[in-house]
Amino acid sequence: FNIEGNDFEALFKIITGTKFSNDAKKCCKFIHTGKLESFHSLKLQYLPKSTGFEMTTTIVLTMLAAIQNNVYLESGSTLKTYSAKQWSRANKEHILKKRNIYDNVS
Repeated sequence: FNIEGNDFEALFKIITGTKFSNDAKKCCKFIHTGKLESFHSLKLQYLPKSTGFEMTTTIVLTMLAAIQNNVYLESGSTLKTYSAKQWSRANKEHILKKRNIYDNVS
């Protein structure tokens, strides 16, 4: 990497420019919203981390999760938690597991 080259001058101009510094200020604030967390939770239902998918499958399932998330957001639905019985192979008995469901989805 040559400091005297044209590439360095172009990069330096971009980084020291006001547009970049203004954008960097906005990106540095660490903000999480409930809506973003809700989308990530919904995405994990379609794409569990324990399962490997091809890239095309990942893209399509992410789009599906985004569409479903947008439907939930536009409909004004609320997330409700309920308990459901589920058989545990490890414990060899039924256990109560918390589940989330959206209410008022048309």
